[in-house]
Amino acid sequence: TLNNLAVLQSAQNQLRDAEASYREALQISRDLAAENPKAYLPDVATTLINLSIFYLQAQPDRDQSIALALEVLDIAQGFQEIPRVMNDAAKAVQVLQAHNWEGLPPPEE
Repeated sequence: TLNNLAVLQSAQNQLRDAEASYREALQISRDLAAENPKAYLPDVATTLINLSIFYLQAQPDRDQSIALALEVLDIAQGFQEIPRVMNDAAKAVQVLQAHNWEGLPPPEE
């Protein structure tokens, strides 16, 4: 719910509140994932990509955005069978491309 609230707050240009909501959602998800990674790391990935996009578009912070996107890709390695995690990973690649990040493999032909 906090993640969704942050999306709404960001859309309404309530950037300080949005960032706080994303951060709180991320902390809760990380705490839950520490106890049960298989159940909650997908939620961590979702909040991470939303926060990464927030730092790309709403409140630019290249370093934060890239770090969060890379963490999504790291999490996705263990959840390739879960479509929503793969969707988050695809968004992470798009974020990295938007930042012209050099560490991406060349696109598949």
